[in-house]
Amino acid sequence: MALTVEDGTGVAGADSYISVAYATAYHANLGNDKWTFLSGSQEVALRVATLSLDLLYAQNFKGNERFTSQELRYPRSSYSDNYDNFVAEGVIPTELKNAVAEAALIYIVAELNEPGTGSKALVQDPDPQAYLQSISESFDGVCAESKTYFRPVSTTKLIKVSLMLYPHLLQHGASPLVRG
Repeated sequence: MALTVEDGTGVAGADSYISVAYATAYHANLGNDKWTFLSGSQEVALRVATLSLDLLYAQNFKGNERFTSQELRYPRSSYSDNYDNFVAEGVIPTELKNAVAEAALIYIVAELNEPGTGSKALVQDPDPQAYLQSISESFDGVCAESKTYFRPVSTTKLIKVSLMLYPHLLQHGASPLVRG
């Protein structure tokens, strides 16, 4: 099944924020050659990464979902990011696109290290509070609403993804800023 990329218009059936070409260019620019080792798994990795980031961060994304029928958590209404930059309605932020590429690489690395484990990047944790507590010292702001969590291969990678998304996340304890 072909990857359907969200472009900010609420694409029906969208299952990724980025294309394989975007992720390939991103990783090539950073010298992440592992991305190309499992080319047959790249679309799956992008789907898993997009779903995982939506599950982890959606409750903390700034703005409101733009369409009631959209498949993913972006596009959003316009908002000001944490650096006071205006993010226009319908824009898929570059930071989110890059975070998806990084999370997809986590999937690919898991597959390279132990074939069949990449799909376990999205796991059902029987005790979500214990899991959240185990990573709370290194990351503050994980959404505990759902019992489905993205368990990264490397905590360092999770921190990198979280820092990439920071401009577009609500501050802990803050209310969403909605512009009319």
